[in-house]
Amino acid sequence: MIHMKKYLINRKCEYDGVPFTIHADSDIEYGIKLANKINAIKSGDYLVANSTMTLNQWAKQCIPDYKPKQKASTRKKYENHYKNCVGQFIGTYKLRDIKQMHCQRVLNKRADKSQYEINQAYQIMNFLFTHAVENQLIIRNPMIGTVKPTGSKTSRRALTDMERQAAESIFNKTDKYRLFELMLYCGCRPDEAAECKGMDIIDINGYNFLHIRGTKTAKANRKVPIPYDLYGRINDTDPWAYIAANISGKKRSETSRRRLWESFKYDMNKELGAREISKEKLCKDKKKRTFRQLVGILPLADDLVPYCFRHTYCTDLLKKGLDVRTAQALMGHADIKMTARYTHVDDDILITAAEIISPKKCTDVQEKAQG
Repeated sequence: MIHMKKYLINRKCEYDGVPFTIHADSDIEYGIKLANKINAIKSGDYLVANSTMTLNQWAKQCIPDYKPKQKASTRKKYENHYKNCVGQFIGTYKLRDIKQMHCQRVLNKRADKSQYEINQAYQIMNFLFTHAVENQLIIRNPMIGTVKPTGSKTSRRALTDMERQAAESIFNKTDKYRLFELMLYCGCRPDEAAECKGMDIIDINGYNFLHIRGTKTAKANRKVPIPYDLYGRINDTDPWAYIAANISGKKRSETSRRRLWESFKYDMNKELGAREISKEKLCKDKKKRTFRQLVGILPLADDLVPYCFRHTYCTDLLKKGLDVRTAQALMGHADIKMTARYTHVDDDILITAAEIISPKKCTDVQEKAQG
């Protein structure tokens, strides 16, 4: 059973003849929501909420009203998730006409997607319909009783030794992929790495740290040690400049980071031995241009993603003997269980454990028995 949230403030209001209700937990939140409603009515964007509204119309009102503290970038992502995961399927349906089977169909359409995408669709629909019930637009949340598909289970992993050697070789040749260096050596998330500036390189008792101004969790704002080699490559960054800036010196957007990853995978494949050829192509301007292209079987694994660098960082912490609580702080995780999921136990860690638990190797015992 899904329980609806109870608010401290529930006030019926009216502006320019339009009635509406504000739900809030504080006077400040109430003031923000009231101002947003009035601005929406003035601009003509506000519709009187009722059961004949479409889900798209309700989402347009509900999301800003009940998520007033979202950053602009977060709001844009959330609205895109709604549009792609939910809106395109049932967005034009009237609220009163949406049944459980419609919601289940939306979830089933994401069955071949990742668990993350399925969860996004589930949470967004539940959010919208829960608040629709609270506002008495519908009697019952149609999400009750729906079942989330299993989805594709793509487990994140740490870099292999071969992948790490290739990546580090590329890092030594160019500063183009500084963003991925920050992920590998400082445990940054992609958006955190993009935000880091020269002023974030700080000194604490003679040690070099990177101040990561993360916002994803309460503990995401953190300071992590900078390895000596990386410090030598970034310490001269201007205080106001981005450490992992694009070619124009600006902060890398999400689109820019995707393109950078495609370029990095290309260079990784070359580093791992893929054959490259030059090919001429006639472009729209009728001019021939030369393009690079990899041919044959590409050696880079398909499951290598940027987050593999962050997983490798966490695994490195375990190898170096840091306890999981310290790793949690350096990773910026709110839940220690998440940190445990990021660590990957390989043979080196097992051998280190064996040396601690049983310092003498089995071969030493066997040689003594034979002697």
